[in-house]
Amino acid sequence: MAKGTNKTEKPENKRDKFLRLVNPRVNRAVHSIGLIGNCASSAYEFSEADVAKVIAAINAATQTLAERFAGKTSIAGGFKIDK
Repeated sequence: MAKGTNKTEKPENKRDKFLRLVNPRVNRAVHSIGLIGNCASSAYEFSEADVAKVIAAINAATQTLAERFAGKTSIAGGFKIDK
């Protein structure tokens, strides 16, 4: 059953919904960044330019995140390193 639809439950307020959503999302994001860090292993071949692109993409995404929380609107694009 969806959150807040049970008649005996209090409807979920905005703060509770934020906490329910943000905690697992941040944990997944941190975990994913750790997985990207695993690509720094000697098992992979990459250039300094590749590394710079990865770091720039992550920095751009965190900047967009900060702007969205500050009330500015912007949406990040995708990321891809070509061969």
